[in-house]
Amino acid sequence: MPLEATDNWLDQAAMRQAFSKAAPRYEAAATFQAAVGAELVQQLEVIRRFQPRRILDLGCGPGNVGRLVAKMYPKAEVVMADIAEGMVVQARSHKRWLAKQRFACADAQLLPFAGRSFDLVISNLALQWCPDLPLALKEIHRVLAGGGLLLATTMGERTLEELRTAAAQADQTLGHNPAPHTSPFIDLHHFGDLVSVSGFRQPVADSDRYPRRFATLRDLMGELKAIGAHNADRRRRRGLNTRRWLEALESHYPRRDEQGIVATFEVLSVLGWKEEASIGGIPVAGG
Repeated sequence: MPLEATDNWLDQAAMRQAFSKAAPRYEAAATFQAAVGAELVQQLEVIRRFQPRRILDLGCGPGNVGRLVAKMYPKAEVVMADIAEGMVVQARSHKRWLAKQRFACADAQLLPFAGRSFDLVISNLALQWCPDLPLALKEIHRVLAGGGLLLATTMGERTLEELRTAAAQADQTLGHNPAPHTSPFIDLHHFGDLVSVSGFRQPVADSDRYPRRFATLRDLMGELKAIGAHNADRRRRRGLNTRRWLEALESHYPRRDEQGIVATFEVLSVLGWKEEASIGGIPVAGG
């Protein structure tokens, strides 16, 4: 079954710039992302016989996940890579933690690493920013050694569904042409299928929804801005939103009460192994 390109309109240059700009304040604002990353790393604790020697933290951000896996596997070399140079700078600023950390500014769709060079690729809430997700998964498969593991999370299609609904209604109220107001996200089944056709053996994909409460809509939008998670859809409306539009957005927001608003964040997770190479049915290490 061939890889199918996702119908994705991500503006990668705008996304890279936004995350680099947000990098100095990202760690303080991205408490949700850090918590999801910690849960992701905990999944490794149940695979006790798995002892990776070389690990890639793909889309490392300020390096929270990379530092956790470095502590879990102190003998392993951990390479932290991110497409946003500002994030790599932030991750590098923590280098005093462990000597075996390396850093790279890298695009997941064109990884600057040799094939079969990592035993574990871990990626926390980064793959949703790849315009060509099938290509990124193919690259991850390429750089994994035989018997290597992919462990990743990405944002699912239900993420910010309330904001999308309110934005569409605000556009309609003010007579605006329809335009996407959040970046596009993938559904669980499509994500699992893409991982499978990328060559991973019996991948396990799952979905968790997190209803998060904010005091105001402004607080939600402020957090998204603080972490650099702007609308990176090329079809987005350019320019600043008007006060009238923002008022209409707030009035149409579907989950409001006296305590504030609720925003859904859907996190998709996947675990998949790369088959070991074999000759005549006999496994060959590092295939």
